Amino acid sequence: MGEECDHARDHCEHGDPDACEFLSDACGYDDEEVAAILDENDPDSEQDIEGEAAGALGRAWQGYKAAIARLAQEIDDALEAKRNAEQAAAAINAIRADHGQEPIELERLEELSDRLAVEGEHAHDAEGHTETQS
Repeated sequence: MGEECDHARDHCEHGDPDACEFLSDACGYDDEEVAAILDENDPDSEQDIEGEAAGALGRAWQGYKAAIARLAQEIDDALEAKRNAEQAAAAINAIRADHGQEPIELERLEELSDRLAVEGEHAHDAEGHTETQS
């Protein structure tokens, strides 16, 4: 359970409301502890921004945190789908080999794998230029 709580804490820090709820329900965190986790990574909590700008900044950070939580889940899903496709491709070629056929290149898997790698590199390159807080 400790590993699940650590995982949920990480997602909660990035604004995932389900992870924050899991911390409360399953891990025994009280509302103040969950709020403190959210505030730890909230750079606007220490700045002197007031009024409409503070509201806009808060909304922007909430949008960012929600998008990061979604992105993390979708990356996990994409990596799992890639592993599943690779396993299926290996099975296809193993069956073909067992029946005296040459292995085939499954080009779409290769294209998508390359795209995933390239997009990951682009994101990594841009990250240091646009983001100061994660």
